[in-house]
Amino acid sequence: VKFDYPHEYLISVNGTYGSFDVWGTICIRSLTFESNRRKYGPFGVDSGTFFALPKSGSKIIGFHGKAGWYLDAIGVHTQPIPKENNPSSKILLHSHQSFSQGDKKHEYSVLQGSVGQNFDIVVALRKKDPTLPSFESRDSAGAEVTKHKLVTDTEKSQSKIEGGAKTYGPWGGTG
Repeated sequence: VKFDYPHEYLISVNGTYGSFDVWGTICIRSLTFESNRRKYGPFGVDSGTFFALPKSGSKIIGFHGKAGWYLDAIGVHTQPIPKENNPSSKILLHSHQSFSQGDKKHEYSVLQGSVGQNFDIVVALRKKDPTLPSFESRDSAGAEVTKHKLVTDTEKSQSKIEGGAKTYGPWGGTG
């Protein structure tokens, strides 16, 4: 697997582990890697006990585990995605307009761009406040919309290491 680094990076790994026969040792049977752009895999035989790295807004910065004849166990080290690499929503065009309807003046804003996976345009209407100064039509590009992070309890198989990095796993056997 070859990534277009620094634009593409690993965000998740999942797979299965189990033995090849009744008396065999437990090892990793399949792996699937997910980048911020696409999924790669599964590689191997997709059977056994499923495991997955919880989605946490982090990127994978390293691996740990155990290997012998096979990949016995695998775990990952993650780090929060820096804000400049975080695929946050971006406003490509912000248009502020005003119009008159009879003796009333109305203003509205149109935000166009990437505002989440399922939205292309967001329209915000507001009533004119006579105590505020009026705005003429204007466009501005490059504004940024911030998102609120949902915090879940999926971080139960982790330990924190310095620099905000976290360790997950290992999943699999002991060799």
